[in-house]
Amino acid sequence: MATSFVLENNARDAMGDALLSLITTGSTVDGVLEILETASVLVTFALTTSGATSVNGVVTFGTIVDATATGTGTANTAKFYTNAKGALVATADVGTTDATVILDNTSIATDQVVSITSAVITVPAGT
Repeated sequence: MATSFVLENNARDAMGDALLSLITTGSTVDGVLEILETASVLVTFALTTSGATSVNGVVTFGTIVDATATGTGTANTAKFYTNAKGALVATADVGTTDATVILDNTSIATDQVVSITSAVITVPAGT
């Protein structure tokens, strides 16, 4: 079967740049990353442009400051928002390995300090 649609690196790079810009529209803290169990918010992080990169469609966020959980549950979803949670930009998977958002632990309790090991959004190349 022939390839149906493939984005070249320059197109993936432009899309990654646009995603990063949309999420972190300001020069400091703007984006919001929520970690949820289905629809229940467990913990909310601030996203900054500091250390964030976008190369060939791979958006990598720099250091994300630890946050204190406001809910209890098993993290299974991440939601990326624009500044002050203005608009939902993307929904992603969460895990301790092999996920868009890597946490130190997916079992979260209220008042627990939660750490993000990495947050990387990859614009798909196509099929």
